[in-house]
Amino acid sequence: MRGWTVLPLAGACAASAGLSGAAQNGVAPGWLALVGFVPMLTVVRPERPAHTGAVLALTYFLFSLLTIHWVRFFGANFLWAVPLAAAYGAAFMMIPSVGCLGAYAARSRDGGLLMLPACWMLAEMGQRRASLGLTWALAGQPLADWPVLSQAAALAGPESLSFLVLATNVSLALWLRRCSRWSRLAALAQGPGLLVLAAVWGAQHDGAAAHADANDSIDVAVIQPNASAAMKQDLSQRGDLLEHYDRLVNRTLGESPQLIVLPEGALPGLVRYDDGLTDWARSTVIRTGLPLLFGSIDHPEGEAQRLFNVAVLITPYNTVATYAKTRLVPLAEYVPAPGPLRSWASALRGDLVDYAPGEELTLFELGESVRFGVMICYEDVFADLGRAYANAGATMLVALVNTQSFDRSAQPLQHLRRARLTAISAGLPMIRCGNSGVSAMIDPYGRIRGTVRDALGRPVGVPAARVLTVPLTARATTYRRLGDGPIAIMVGLYAIMILVARRRMGHPAVSTESLLIPRPSE
Repeated sequence: MRGWTVLPLAGACAASAGLSGAAQNGVAPGWLALVGFVPMLTVVRPERPAHTGAVLALTYFLFSLLTIHWVRFFGANFLWAVPLAAAYGAAFMMIPSVGCLGAYAARSRDGGLLMLPACWMLAEMGQRRASLGLTWALAGQPLADWPVLSQAAALAGPESLSFLVLATNVSLALWLRRCSRWSRLAALAQGPGLLVLAAVWGAQHDGAAAHADANDSIDVAVIQPNASAAMKQDLSQRGDLLEHYDRLVNRTLGESPQLIVLPEGALPGLVRYDDGLTDWARSTVIRTGLPLLFGSIDHPEGEAQRLFNVAVLITPYNTVATYAKTRLVPLAEYVPAPGPLRSWASALRGDLVDYAPGEELTLFELGESVRFGVMICYEDVFADLGRAYANAGATMLVALVNTQSFDRSAQPLQHLRRARLTAISAGLPMIRCGNSGVSAMIDPYGRIRGTVRDALGRPVGVPAARVLTVPLTARATTYRRLGDGPIAIMVGLYAIMILVARRRMGHPAVSTESLLIPRPSE
């Protein structure tokens, strides 16, 4: 008897995870995210925290697995990390399950579901702000491809798109569940109603952006070498690697760039302590007469074991500035575990270098009008990091990326979506320079203004180089001013609204029936 009850629940969770995951992976249209969670929402029971938590956690676990399954391309040693990362995200579903229970306890029968979108958004923000900093499977991420809807990130960050997605799903689910008329009308206003308002507001801003004039701009030579890890690590191929860089750089010189950018880890090894790498970097600056920004590895004087993933800027004026990555990737760049667990995890992931996090942000300067912050690897998914650079006076963001292992997966698409949301949230243009793509220029409204492609028009997995013009036009976003505060405020406002409207929505009936254990027969 129990199996007949549990299996439909698991099936509903799997259906929602599959539909929503398909939208994340680009194998289905992005609008599918607006309806993908409906199967799960038709079976969730807000009045039962254990049941709600289990349904939400299972759905999010499967959803994360389907979204980040590309991690397996990193190597066999990382297969075990995929379910671990999914379980980490699923643990944050305790936040919306508690929010649903709180709304129900306020004697609002359907208030639990109406509260779910705001609490889900809070859970995603919690993942981004937590010490591990694992944030990826955003429910609203596919909406980044819709310019009029993606502008919502300017109000409350990337997670605001997840609110629109969940609110629309809840509205559809309540029309399939037994509930009061007022609950359905409230869900309609919260879901499709706010979705339409967000689209109208976004269309106005996106339309205004098309006519915005920049007072200043910079031409950036973006070098996408598509150099394999084996080639970069093989000292016998270093000469070929540097010549490859030279050829790509030379392609761009005829367009008079003002800055040359190479991706994360472009100069393998310790550039400050390796004469061959140092000589190439300095000779390139002298030969071109242009500043050179590139990724490498560094360590402080006398601390050879303390390694940093860094971005280095060398200018023709013999100045050098460095930024050490502050948001490291758990497991890939360091092991976030104490004692014996650390040794166990290190053995599982294989022979990888451990990095130390940088302690502060660096604002690079080129003249009086060009100030930029650098984001290394997946740092361009952190809207709060982009906000910090914007408030420090940056006029653009530069993301140095090396995700060549994932070219055969949905990772480039997902990563580009997150970068677009970061640019919108911070209100700054962004140059993305990837080892294998997608390398592009993103304006402050999240629109892709130029992409680096090869002669056949391919943007990923190919060597290419292009000069991209970056209009140094910033926008004053609400997120830039208030950060994550609007999310907490929104959750509080929804709690108050549900309390006020509880009589309209109806009162819950006391129930002792369980979905998993049938009531004994009379």
